[in-house]
Amino acid sequence: MLKASIFICLLFFIHCKPSHFTPYEYEGKIIVIGTGGGFTGQVREYTILENGQVFSGTSQEGFVKELPRLEKKDVVQIFRNYDELNFAALEIDKPGNMYHYLIMKNENGNHKIQWGAYDSNAPRELLIYFANLKKQVARGETTKQTTNN
Repeated sequence: MLKASIFICLLFFIHCKPSHFTPYEYEGKIIVIGTGGGFTGQVREYTILENGQVFSGTSQEGFVKELPRLEKKDVVQIFRNYDELNFAALEIDKPGNMYHYLIMKNENGNHKIQWGAYDSNAPRELLIYFANLKKQVARGETTKQTTNN
């Protein structure tokens, strides 16, 4: 009886553990935000999976670093805001020397919005959304660095 109880408890913990993926194998919705350009041409990119996992780094670099997960309610709000602000209908591809981008990857493919860092014509909603996302993921990166020291 004790062995059966232990087995059921282990099965429960294994089954309830959040799924763990990399951005390369995940099949749900993904939002990618990034900045790049300038003298060095360096790109700083963050990937948010619909399951709450967050990564820093780009596939061009050949690796990504996992950051702390976002809370489920925050992730739901991030993806809901993308839809409610109708970013899928926004067609902007005007990178400047310094640029920002937002990519939605889902069952319909990839949709990329790209604008110059100093572009005053970018929609206000896009700039606010991007700044909020960047702040959320950067907070996780800072947390991860201080816990690793």
